[in-house]
Amino acid sequence: GIAFAALLAWQAAGKRASSRMIREWAIANGWAYWGRDMPVEPAPQPHEARFDDFMLASETFPEATGLLRKGVRRYVTDVIAGTVDGVPVRIANHTYETDTYDGKGNRTTTYTNHVVALVPQVPAVTPMRLVRRSALGRALKGADDRMAGIGSMKAIDMERHDFNETFSLRVADDADMVVLFRVFDHVTQERLADDSDIPTIDLMEAEGPWVMLADGGTVRGDQLTRIELMIASI
Repeated sequence: GIAFAALLAWQAAGKRASSRMIREWAIANGWAYWGRDMPVEPAPQPHEARFDDFMLASETFPEATGLLRKGVRRYVTDVIAGTVDGVPVRIANHTYETDTYDGKGNRTTTYTNHVVALVPQVPAVTPMRLVRRSALGRALKGADDRMAGIGSMKAIDMERHDFNETFSLRVADDADMVVLFRVFDHVTQERLADDSDIPTIDLMEAEGPWVMLADGGTVRGDQLTRIELMIASI
């Protein structure tokens, strides 16, 4: 009815305002912005400084890791692209949909949202999945581990108890343990456990030539510090 139509219009207006604020942040900080299906500005000329960033932002977002392949439907919105320490980075709001059906065949769709950062960088250990343990995962050892696996992967306990309490780390069955322990050395474990390095990151996935960071929920225009924290974590 009229009330439902008004609610949809209010939600759409809120999303447009939020996207505008993210776009303004990107422009102010030297990043390129791309919406969902159509650009919000004409493509820059090749001689312009941000041409490469704009082209990266407008590329199809690859289904590069387990999270980015989840769901029966998936898409990204509010894509920004820039460079961090010389490496091209894309950050976006990612949504995947899952369907369930009741006994009468009625469908219910669930939408799961993350803000994700995708970096084209061949990691030392791949595939690898680092998951921040939920309250349930801390209480029930292995609960997060079972949910985290992609393919044939195994859970690894590192030396630090606080690291193992905070994160679930999974790698391929044939992963090189020497390299793994070099990547996650004692200092790295300490910094991860006390949130010095990735304070807001719930998930890190490395697969093939990609590293992805993810944090639950979408970034809205009034939460722009989440973008800055994501950049600081890369």
